[in-house]
This record gives sequence, C-alpha cells and structure tokens, in this order.
Amino acid sequence: MLRSMKDMEGYTIGAVDGIVGRVRDFYFDDAAWVIRYLVVGAGEGPPQRKVLISPISIGRPNWSEKILPTSLTMDQVKNSPDIDTDKPVSGQHDDPHLRSGNAVMRYYVHASDGDIGHVQGFLVEEASWAIRYIIVNTSNWWLGHQVIIAPEWIDEVDWPESKVLLTLSRQAVQDSPPYDPAVPLNREQEASIFTHYGHDGYWPRETKLAEAQSRL
Repeated sequence: MLRSMKDMEGYTIGAVDGIVGRVRDFYFDDAAWVIRYLVVGAGEGPPQRKVLISPISIGRPNWSEKILPTSLTMDQVKNSPDIDTDKPVSGQHDDPHLRSGNAVMRYYVHASDGDIGHVQGFLVEEASWAIRYIIVNTSNWWLGHQVIIAPEWIDEVDWPESKVLLTLSRQAVQDSPPYDPAVPLNREQEASIFTHYGHDGYWPRETKLAEAQSRL
C-alpha cells in the first residue's frame, strides 16, 4: 500500500508508555530513495524539541486514528539528541545523502526538453518506507494535472538550485496515465505507468529479493 508522505505529517507518535509527539518532517536517503528518519516534535510546546525516530521502531500503523506506534519508551525519546535545525540535514549526521522531505517540496521539475512543474509530494510504501514516486504538480504548464514519476526516471537532483531533472520528455509526461490523489493507486495503475514509459515495475525485483532472503 502506498501512502502520501505529506498526509502523514501531523500523525501522532505513540511510545510504549504514552504519546511522544507528532510527525513534522521526513528525512530520506537521496541515493536509495528510502525514508531513514521521522522528524518528531516531542513534548508540549512551543517550543518543541525535534528528535529523529527510525522507521525500524515503528509498529503496525493505525491509519484510521493517524497513530504510528513505536517500540520506544518516552524516556528514550526524551533523552535523544535534538536536531540542529540551523545546519543542513546532510551535515547533521555525517550522511551526505540525507535530505528533508519538506525542503524538497516545490522543487522545480524539468523534463529533458523543458520544465513541467514542481514537486507536490511523495508516495511511500508503508511496509518498506521506500519512496516509490514523486508527485509532480504540472498546473503551471498543464492546467489541473498531477503526475507521478518513479525515482529511477530522475537523471539527477540539483540540490543547490532546487531542481529535479528527469530523463523523460515533456510529451511523454503529458501522455502518461493520469494520477488522482483522491483514489488509492493500485498495481494495475502502476503497471500502466511503467508500461507507458517503457520500463519494468519494481515489484518483480522485490519479490525475487524477498524469496532469496527467505531461503537464507
């Protein structure tokens, strides 16, 4: 199941012995395109301490109640180091690939032959926390439309210039299957998008990897 990263902002983080705080941002690895940390505003505020919680500690989410339960205690969260918000994310944890999801929102998106819009959000797989798609708002170029782009179709991200550069043409993006954020994306729709761009889906690879790991 794919979830909107933006929709998960504000979700409650539950410790084993109480409520910790709420999700304020997500830090992701820009090489692997997977969420490494949830940024949580802990305690009563303002001001609130912002701490990092790994998705590894997140249990089965309660989507209807918008709660992400963790295996941590309130003391473990309380004693964790604060985030230095005055430093770039990539410089805070000796990880040059760590990026803020909120910071990437509204990055300009450029096709191989011109601009097409800006980053509207991300679709994240709830089991693996992998970013499967970026949501691109094309309203300034193609009125009223949103499209989704897989990270593997990104040529590069120009972080200093806040630009996402694609390997796709503007026409290919315009002709792609429509994306409706109000309708959950199913596998058939995903397959049609990959077929449109002439690529294989990610799920056969992941199935083979899971089968290989199960035999170890």
